Amino acid sequence: MSDEDAFLAAIAAAPLDDTPRLVYADGLDDRNDPRAEYVRLEVERQHLKPKDKRRPDLTARLEALRPLADIHRFPRIDRPGRYTFY
Repeated sequence: MSDEDAFLAAIAAAPLDDTPRLVYADGLDDRNDPRAEYVRLEVERQHLKPKDKRRPDLTARLEALRPLADIHRFPRIDRPGRYTFY
């Protein structure tokens, strides 16, 4: 099992826990992978209140980052119920 597979398995095992996602983001940063920003923003957005004024900007940035990485990996990174059109 690769390091990436291990990170993704940890995320899948605890889908509502931010820690595996943030550790994964650190690993992505070490490789200068653009998915690191996506993962961190996804965690940040999860903690915003529904009417937080930052939500639309965060959502727009997340959508802009999606094409930069393999879309088949995002369902394993995203929280349950997000982006079901992929």
